[in-house]
Amino acid sequence: MQLNVNVPKGREDLLRELDRAARELDQTKSELVLDAVERYLKDLGERLARDLDEDIPVLDLGPMKDLDRADLYAEREDEKFAR
Repeated sequence: MQLNVNVPKGREDLLRELDRAARELDQTKSELVLDAVERYLKDLGERLARDLDEDIPVLDLGPMKDLDRADLYAEREDEKFAR
């Protein structure tokens, strides 16, 4: 598969840096670009998940007592037998 990317004139220096990094690291430009995109997308996913978590309000209900089955049904039994 091939991906062609348009690089605006104002960002041509980025391609020179990519060429230099590829030579220094002895990797292809494609490998470097794909690694960078992979890291970016992973970080983006984590940021989006974190932002979503921040949008969900957290309510402090205070200390909670342990409940057993009788506690869960007591109110319904009171209603049922109050008639």
